Amino acid sequence: MERLIVSTFSEDGSIVLYLDDVEISLERGQIEISLETGDEYLLHWFVKGKPKSVFSVTVSSPRMAEFNLTKRLGLGGKEIGGYHFKL
Repeated sequence: MERLIVSTFSEDGSIVLYLDDVEISLERGQIEISLETGDEYLLHWFVKGKPKSVFSVTVSSPRMAEFNLTKRLGLGGKEIGGYHFKL
């Protein structure tokens, strides 16, 4: 088992976070989940907020799945994205 640690931040909006097809979001903050080693996962998100505001998604653990995204929302105020990883 590996411990997945994901942190999110939205300057002026909200982030809905999913692991595969299960919602794992918190309004803001850090999420910790135990995952099976050897499996593949898809972390994906939907962000909605004030246009040009900043949001971030960071995977800080496990080491082999580290990921960091910091981005500004476009004029539509919505963004989707994803990150595929294997443990």
